[in-house]
Amino acid sequence: MDGGKWGSPHSLDLAFVFDNVALSESMAGTGPGPQHMADQMSAAWLAFARGGNPNTPAIPAWPPFTPAERATMVFDTTSRVENDFRREERTLLAGLPLYRVIR
Repeated sequence: MDGGKWGSPHSLDLAFVFDNVALSESMAGTGPGPQHMADQMSAAWLAFARGGNPNTPAIPAWPPFTPAERATMVFDTTSRVENDFRREERTLLAGLPLYRVIR
């Protein structure tokens, strides 16, 4: 959408998870791409909710997460599994101190 200007804003995935991209055209876009992603993502969420395994024929084989591989499904018009997705960002943030907030 908009040449990627917005990236992936908070809660954008909801239109795909609940398969209602037609109601979210201003952020999800139009045409066959968004609906194809919704078909993939909603099927994976339903499969996971039903049996604890997100694999369906709609997506590539998604192995269980392990700390060594960190398999992550990258949903796109052509979805794919990437091991240790965005590793550089994860390791950079891992070096920051944690602060406990008490309310």
